[in-house]
Amino acid sequence: MYYGTFNMYLMYASNITFIFFVYGFLQQLLQGGWVQENLFVETMNKYSYGIYVFHAWLISLLFLKGNFYSEWIYGRAIANPVAFPVLLFVFVFVVSMLITHFLLKTKTGRFLIG
Repeated sequence: MYYGTFNMYLMYASNITFIFFVYGFLQQLLQGGWVQENLFVETMNKYSYGIYVFHAWLISLLFLKGNFYSEWIYGRAIANPVAFPVLLFVFVFVVSMLITHFLLKTKTGRFLIG
C-alpha cells in the first residue's frame, strides 16, 4: 500500500514523537520515585550487551548446515511451528546470559562486554 511521500514523513514523525514521549515519561517515573528498583531490570541492564552479541552466534550455530543437530532442529521447527520459536528464544536467551555471566567474571570479558 502506497501512502505517498508526505504521509510517510508524517508516519515517521509520529513514531519518533511517540518514542520521545515514552522516553520522557519513563524518565519522569524513574526520577520521580514512583517506581522502585527492579531486580529484573538491573539484571537485564548488566547482561543486555552480552545477550545481544551472543544470540546471533548461537542461532547461526544451531542452524548451520552440516551441524550434527541441524536436521533434528529443522524437524522440530516444522513439527511445532508455535512452540519452537518460544523454546528457541528461551534456550538462546539463557545460554547467552550464561556466557555473558561467565565472561563478566574475567578481566578480559569485563573489558570486552562489561
